[in-house]
Amino acid sequence: MKKKVLVLTAVLYWTAAAFAQNFQTVIPYDSTQVSNLTLLYRELGLVLPSDTAPWTEAEFLIMLDRVQRRSGELSRTGKDLLAGLRESLKKDPVYSESGGDFAADISFDVALEGYLGLIGEKDERTWVRGYGEREPLFYMPAETWFYDSFYAKTSLTIQQDYLAVLGEQGSGTTLPTEFNFIDSNYPYHTALSWGGDHWNLRFARESLNWGSGKTGNLLIGANGVSHDFIEATTFWERFKFTFLWLGMANYSWWDDANDNGVVDAGEIETYTVGGQTFYKPVYENKSDFFSAFSSQENLRHFLAHRMEFRFTDKFNFTFTEAVMYQDPSFQFRYLNPMMAFHNWYQTGSANYFITLEGDYQVLPGLRLYGQFLGDQIAFYFNRQDGTYSDVPPAMGYLAGIDFSRELSGGYLYGGLEWVKLDPYNYIDRSGINLWYEQWIMSNYIGGHPVLVIQPLGYEKGPDSMTFYGEIGYKVPEVWEAKLSCDYSLKGENEITTEWSDDEGEAEKTTPSGSNPIQNLTLTLGGSLCGQVVNLPEDMTLGSSISWIYINNYDHIKNKKIYDLQLSASVSFQF
Repeated sequence: MKKKVLVLTAVLYWTAAAFAQNFQTVIPYDSTQVSNLTLLYRELGLVLPSDTAPWTEAEFLIMLDRVQRRSGELSRTGKDLLAGLRESLKKDPVYSESGGDFAADISFDVALEGYLGLIGEKDERTWVRGYGEREPLFYMPAETWFYDSFYAKTSLTIQQDYLAVLGEQGSGTTLPTEFNFIDSNYPYHTALSWGGDHWNLRFARESLNWGSGKTGNLLIGANGVSHDFIEATTFWERFKFTFLWLGMANYSWWDDANDNGVVDAGEIETYTVGGQTFYKPVYENKSDFFSAFSSQENLRHFLAHRMEFRFTDKFNFTFTEAVMYQDPSFQFRYLNPMMAFHNWYQTGSANYFITLEGDYQVLPGLRLYGQFLGDQIAFYFNRQDGTYSDVPPAMGYLAGIDFSRELSGGYLYGGLEWVKLDPYNYIDRSGINLWYEQWIMSNYIGGHPVLVIQPLGYEKGPDSMTFYGEIGYKVPEVWEAKLSCDYSLKGENEITTEWSDDEGEAEKTTPSGSNPIQNLTLTLGGSLCGQVVNLPEDMTLGSSISWIYINNYDHIKNKKIYDLQLSASVSFQF
């Protein structure tokens, strides 16, 4: 009997080890695993090697191994956190066969949120926890692993429809009150992931987030629901290379009466939800909509290559070049990941960007970081013949400092961040290459589909300046509390603004216009693991209170908005 037990134990151990070799699972940008790993890096005085999300487990393990090698320098809290991270990567699939060559798992999360606005008018309300911040009522991922190198995932999500959120700006909950209020556009999280210890090829729908900005990132931010992309990466101790082909919706959504591809801004409705601006085209009747919807004249492709250099354990430098290409004659050569995209010189059909990013860990717990985004740059020879002397500036800047320190079994943390985007950032002079993302929403509400349009980069869009600060305390996996302050200025330009070189446009500064919107938001929020209050440990409770002050609302001089918002949530992981 004892021999049988030993054999069974050995078989189970071998099966677990064999299955554990598949590390191609996708880890999203907002995973608690990532935030906990970041705390460990800060404690050791190390810079996180990559902030190009999402990651795979293979890359995550390389980053985790760096911490493991220096685990003796960690505090007791850090060592416990490291052990917890290792434990969280263990898989316990509901089904496996052939010694772990095939495995499958299914799980689900349930979350219910309530939100209450106490002062402002609901038609003028900007929810701090808006459409993009609210958790779905029900989320069920289904995952499969094949051999050591292939991973597949799809998911089912039940949540409020985007238009239902826009139409219900009053107080309420995330529980759909009618069947046709349920979002029919799932799945939002899917993946086909194939790779090895130092490389990965991924075809996925997931939120991309490039950079370590707290309020957003300049090139690609997690603003929309998700992104559809093909991505190839290779990652090492000191270097990571990423090539991205981002699928852009190819729907024509503007009235191109003059056949010049220029948006008539008067035909677009604007919505603000949770501090995010959304746009919806307006059509007089359904036939006009479907006429525009069926047009495929402007096919858009987004390509980017990104190189991350970890020069020292304390300093990381990242260079990214990207292009938004819009033309039916897309050529295969454009997919060369090693080419400088700008040198294709696709005049009138492409908008090129570069970003330079730095991340410097000054000392354990203290970090400096920054981003620069270059859009329309006029070089010296351009200025000499006068052809670019009237081009409006189009640069973006982000700078920040943050700290974290182990204290009494948890981590005290905080930070400051400043962001500035020029009035014509993301707005290309061709008039057609707007730096936006869009997706179609098709549901019963409203009687026909609509196209939702958002900035692809920084969520406040062009012509904005943001000052942000936060301070908080976190006991990982137990409880967290945070106080934050967000103050922003928003000029008159939006991503749908038509590019102009009229006299005076090149001299515009952020925020432009006579009545820039001033927005101040103070938020105190936190979360608590259920076991702290004798509830199941898989349950999480959360709440927040926010004070909002807006001046020059909708660019109307001295129009002031005040609001006090409360939110509460309960979630359970099965």
